[in-house]
Amino acid sequence: MTEQSDANCAEANSPRRFDVELFVIHPMWDPTDISSALGLEPHFAHRVGDLRKTPTGTPLPGNYPDTRWRHCIRYDVRNQWFAAEVTNFVD
Repeated sequence: MTEQSDANCAEANSPRRFDVELFVIHPMWDPTDISSALGLEPHFAHRVGDLRKTPTGTPLPGNYPDTRWRHCIRYDVRNQWFAAEVTNFVD
């Protein structure tokens, strides 16, 4: 093996991180119902009609026009193949 191919092998086996997110947008569902149905807790959620606010909690004018619910999960793999992790998450 050459020095270049050794470097390519090392890079191919280096840790890689990726995030998978499930994002639900609905005109009227309650975020707690989404959590119950999926058996997952959201990392972010707001209900239709709630007062709008920034991520830090500062109030904004108006109300949310729909419900938004997001669950995130981070995976670390040693190669570029991560389909199994996504399949497990979806299952």
